[in-house]
Amino acid sequence: MNLTQIIRTWARKWQTIVAVEIIVIVSLAIALALQVNRKDSVVDVSLSDWQTTRYFIYDMDGWYIDETMLEKDEGNKPVRLYGPYIPLSRGTYSVLIEYECEYNQFCQIYANDIKDTYIHGRAGELSKNRKEMLYEFRLTEDIDNFEFIVDYNRSGYFRVKNITILHNCVGLQIFLTVIVFFSLIIDAFFLFERKRKVFLEISGIILLVSLPLFVKGICAGHDIDFHLMRIESLAEELRRGIFPVKVASLWMDGYGYPVSVFYGDFLLYAAAALRMIGFPVVMAYKTYIFMINVGTVIISYICFKSIFKRDEIAVLTTLAYATAGYRVVCLYVRSAVGEYSAMMFLPLIALAVYQFYRLESNDWKAYKRYAFVLALGMTGVINTHILTTEMVVITLVVICAVFWKRTLKKYVLCGYMLAAIETVVLNLFFLIPFLDYYKNVEVNVSFVGDYICAIQAHGAYVGQYFFFFHNMFGQSEFKLSSRMNLTPGMALMFALIIAITFCVNRKATKEIKIFSAFSVFELFMASNLFPWNHLGLHYKWGRILSQVQFPWRYIGIAIIFLSMLLGCICKLLSTDRRESEKFSVLIVSSCVVMMAFYISNYSNEAWLIHYYDMAEINTSALVGGEYLRAGTDINSLNGKITQENMKEASLLFRDGAYMELYCETSEDEGVVEVPMLNYKGYRVWDENRNEYEIRDGDNNVIQFSVPAEFTGKIMIDFIEPWYWRAGESVSLVAIVYICVLGVKSVLMILIKKRCDKKSISD
Repeated sequence: MNLTQIIRTWARKWQTIVAVEIIVIVSLAIALALQVNRKDSVVDVSLSDWQTTRYFIYDMDGWYIDETMLEKDEGNKPVRLYGPYIPLSRGTYSVLIEYECEYNQFCQIYANDIKDTYIHGRAGELSKNRKEMLYEFRLTEDIDNFEFIVDYNRSGYFRVKNITILHNCVGLQIFLTVIVFFSLIIDAFFLFERKRKVFLEISGIILLVSLPLFVKGICAGHDIDFHLMRIESLAEELRRGIFPVKVASLWMDGYGYPVSVFYGDFLLYAAAALRMIGFPVVMAYKTYIFMINVGTVIISYICFKSIFKRDEIAVLTTLAYATAGYRVVCLYVRSAVGEYSAMMFLPLIALAVYQFYRLESNDWKAYKRYAFVLALGMTGVINTHILTTEMVVITLVVICAVFWKRTLKKYVLCGYMLAAIETVVLNLFFLIPFLDYYKNVEVNVSFVGDYICAIQAHGAYVGQYFFFFHNMFGQSEFKLSSRMNLTPGMALMFALIIAITFCVNRKATKEIKIFSAFSVFELFMASNLFPWNHLGLHYKWGRILSQVQFPWRYIGIAIIFLSMLLGCICKLLSTDRRESEKFSVLIVSSCVVMMAFYISNYSNEAWLIHYYDMAEINTSALVGGEYLRAGTDINSLNGKITQENMKEASLLFRDGAYMELYCETSEDEGVVEVPMLNYKGYRVWDENRNEYEIRDGDNNVIQFSVPAEFTGKIMIDFIEPWYWRAGESVSLVAIVYICVLGVKSVLMILIKKRCDKKSISD
């Protein structure tokens, strides 16, 4: 059989999966096009037909009220505008409200007493820094009395200029979800054609660790609003055709925030695409978690299978890693998107480093292969969580130092160097903007305060590693009762105890001793016993280490060592079938029991959120405000254009970061400040392409001078520097090259397997 016949045979065998994938890709493309270019129909309702409890007055500019119009000593009776009490058929709708206010106001969607039954939508905030708000909601049944309520909070002035109800195009999310779901099943069916048992086991692990996603809503975790805003801001910029996103204008009511410069978000584009299609914001986030669980399980299985060579060991180790206690807490309590996303790539790094120290010294092709695996793992970590990147690099330095004799061997050293070069090339698109901002833009994260040095008290208590059934909810408090669950999990801690027993009884292999030592070391670093405060206060490098913020983050690194340790124990016990089966039952039971506890604990948590639209999220959800310009007071931002020595400076048009102003000066030079924070990359120019220098205005907003006797338009936009674009181009070429090589390698492997089968049959 020649090469052409082999390819044709392979194509016939895989034509189903290829056809399904084409359908999925085309469907997604059509859905995105329909949703981006959709034309919504307007429901005919007049603003004058709305009703009010009292005090509101209606004029040519809409409904108006201010605090001087209220009567004194009347208690807290609601003052609201409401209506229009119209029937609406099932479907997706949006309410667009145009307004002006001195203080934040609120609105909510209602329909008699069936709000939570048939209406998927809640309340939104009308920010004083914006002029309009769009809220999308969905009706699951026809209703007779749709009501939209606008509440006045009795402070300042408030004018409602217009309220428009839009009937949106029917979303394709259910249809697409079904297609994608079944396409993945078909993919897996073909990929695991000869390993149906493994397929079922992996599917079971994914389902087990994803069960909390089937609870209505999502836990209002530590950083949930921050990461939902990341998804929403990406979707908003992508709708404007901006890619890649660096400074998102949606943050802080339009003032902008460079999250994407400091915080890798390439995986979040998938969730942003779901938002563009029409998924509710929480549903998009929960789908993202599910995708991370799928990716983590599959990558872990592949890596552990490559290390331990046996399916049963790979599946057992994957189960322990995916259901590790700290990882589950990151998923469902901390909402630590960056951290649990980065953990998906740790098995790749573990595989590469493990192979570096066990390969034959003259097998350069193998070193090159695993150097690339290391580069892929580091790329994933860099583009998801910088703090995890720091912890991984520190761990790699320790490994290289401990095994310095092996490290300094030619091919190992060259392998590390090649991986470093490949990592840099693949990540220039992120590293160049990140380093540029870190060095040249004064943001809060650039200033290391004393609190960062004193992080030791936040470390995990050693006892917590064994408190398997401690409440999973909590914070990083000093009281144990107020702390969240901080344990690698029952299965992994059992593995550590058994490994230590083997070491004491001199039954442990060299690998068990090594992984036991590194597991204990990482858990020690994660605890409050490690001298974080001393190192931070007395050594510069200790100050850098302390930027991890919370020592217990190292539990995530300890989990990968513990998982490797678990695999080594399984390998050692595999010679005794009875002992191996007992140990497997112990690990599986421990993982299932722990997940049952977490699911039960999670389902009893009353603090769940049910966000449906971005309007329910505070756009100033900055967590610690690490990427704010240093000295910025976000409470003083008012969303207004200010001017000095100007006849006029008014806004003509704005779309995200792009702004058009009409400016007119007198005989003297004028000064204009616009409601956008001054980050590197903004440019100001006029209709004649004359550029104007940007300065820091009051509270670090963009300020520029307008020449005397100027009349005309001035434009403002964020434009990436040329060297950012150069880095993106290099990374893009590298990614395309890798994809081509990957497809070629897969084809060659499939062809080789087909040839082998043919030769055997002949």
